[in-house]
Amino acid sequence: MAETQISRAKGKSLGKYCVAGGPGKVSCKNNSKTEGISMHRFPSDSSVRPKWACFVQRHRPQWQPSSTSVLCSAHFKVTDFEQRLDFNPQESENSRLRDG
Repeated sequence: MAETQISRAKGKSLGKYCVAGGPGKVSCKNNSKTEGISMHRFPSDSSVRPKWACFVQRHRPQWQPSSTSVLCSAHFKVTDFEQRLDFNPQESENSRLRDG
């Protein structure tokens, strides 16, 4: 406990954690510092956001998304992403989720 408080006090972020759960009340262990995994904020689009929430609620029935909720790339299919050939140093990845 003291170690966690010390690392936070030094300004070291623990990263964002994926909100998805699995069978047996097991939480996804991926976070924004997990190598090879990208985090995706819940969409604000009112036709897509409930679909994402429904996915999480399969294993966490009472869960509701917040402004900081994220899902990790492990919960998406390769076909859910679109590859971009441009480079934007503002973004950490060169792929993003497709709309919808």
